[in-house]
Amino acid sequence: MSKHTIQEIFQAYGPEYIKQHKLSKEQWKVYNAITKCKTEQLGVHTMTCQDCGEVFTSFNSCRNRHCPMCQSYQKEKWIH
Repeated sequence: MSKHTIQEIFQAYGPEYIKQHKLSKEQWKVYNAITKCKTEQLGVHTMTCQDCGEVFTSFNSCRNRHCPMCQSYQKEKWIH
């Protein structure tokens, strides 16, 4: 089993691949969503614990239906 995510592969090899292959509009949309998912490029949101007041900051997700980081929860929810 691979220890690399699709996002890491896209970030490492995507630019070189794109130089050699033309992506469709839909492929560009998915590629951009996955490479930016849960990074500062999509912004952040904060949550505050109602019990202790600790503030948690998280990066926003892309919510693209092809993104494995975003859709794993939806997939598990659907399975149950």
